[in-house]
Amino acid sequence: MTYPSIEIGKLPDEHAKNLMSSLGLVQQKYFILFPGSREIWKNWPAENFSRVADYVFKIGLIPVICGGSKDGLISDRLKSSLDKSTCFVDLTGKTDLPTLAHLIHQSAFYLGNDTGAAHLAIALATLNISIVS
Repeated sequence: MTYPSIEIGKLPDEHAKNLMSSLGLVQQKYFILFPGSREIWKNWPAENFSRVADYVFKIGLIPVICGGSKDGLISDRLKSSLDKSTCFVDLTGKTDLPTLAHLIHQSAFYLGNDTGAAHLAIALATLNISIVS
């Protein structure tokens, strides 16, 4: 069986490269957190995402919080639940689809709810941990 896939080299990447460079993500290892979804009942609690982010940060990966423009509230809850020593990057509402694809593709892994971004991570062959409620 053949699964859908995306060749990342065919997507425009200048914006993604500039963004990653300006945030210092070119030299850093990071992972994607996508805490929101279109349906609130699909959302894993923000505090659970923050626990994972705190743990993974302690082993050397920077959490990069992503989401759409309507995900600000859950992203804010996640950020307020993080340990004060956890450094993070918040890109909620700040990426277009090609930029998000590049960020996911370059990340160590993706952690998020059942959303289009989770399916994008799968198509990009990025390690994917999707929470399905």
